[in-house]
Amino acid sequence: MVAAVLADKRKLLRVVVPRPLLLQSAQVLQSRLGSLLNREVLHIPFSRKTPTDCGLTQTFYQLHSELQKKSGIVLALPEHLLSFKLSGIQRLCDGRTEEAKPMIRVQSWFDKVARDVLDECDVSLAVRTQLIYPSGTQMAVDGHPQRWQTIQNVLMLVEAHLWNVHYKFPRSIEIVPRPSGGYPFIYFLRQDAEDYLLTRLVDDICKGRLPSLQCAEYPDQHRQAIKEFISLSKVSSGTMDRINEMFKDKLHLKKVVYLLRGLFVHRILLLTLHKRWNVQYGLDPTRDPIAVPVSHLFCVGWFGFLRGG
Repeated sequence: MVAAVLADKRKLLRVVVPRPLLLQSAQVLQSRLGSLLNREVLHIPFSRKTPTDCGLTQTFYQLHSELQKKSGIVLALPEHLLSFKLSGIQRLCDGRTEEAKPMIRVQSWFDKVARDVLDECDVSLAVRTQLIYPSGTQMAVDGHPQRWQTIQNVLMLVEAHLWNVHYKFPRSIEIVPRPSGGYPFIYFLRQDAEDYLLTRLVDDICKGRLPSLQCAEYPDQHRQAIKEFISLSKVSSGTMDRINEMFKDKLHLKKVVYLLRGLFVHRILLLTLHKRWNVQYGLDPTRDPIAVPVSHLFCVGWFGFLRGG
């Protein structure tokens, strides 16, 4: 009913569904709208491999334009919409302006006349469904390979302090060992345990326990500058000058220090440890995956609100 009303010849209605629901959604739309005259349901795929010459772009536009005039419905996938949107920009960046101009014009027309109805919007709008089109020559990620080695070494230091943190703050952290060994499941509950762990990690690094940054070899004033830089949100200009001078000829070590600042000061490390296993990520191999209807979650949340929960 919503699709039939919104497709009013003034707007181009696009029903956006995840790929696993494409066939089922097409069958549902056909069964519901099949009895209406001149209501066409069309699926027009587009990927990065689709040719983008002017003739094909014009055909692509005409199909959508005619569907708009007939009050039809476009059944689309999120990756198809993003592919067309990014392909025009990609052609422009590559200097292929003759192909880019009509694609960007069509995309501008979509932005003005298209009306999108999202099914399973939590999937369609999730970060993992976004597309990234790499451009240019392949390059190593900034800080490679010390970037990955530093993170692994920090996680090893975290594991070494876990049970000490749990002993001091038993109500602030959950630690679940793996039955077969390996890195345990960690979940922080309160900030006191987080701050204590960060303090211990900073002390370890300043004592030279991080292989990628041997602070024990530096004089006291340099170690103090590093400690302030990776632990304080606001750093004095003198500390910044000392950091820049220390690593003027050692750019790879400077990137390690900046990485540690991001992990500790901006709490990126703690953000990852806030995720609860089998709730925010991962699958439980001992049970079957189930889906909870949104209406049920709403009712439960509303009942908790009425009870003051």
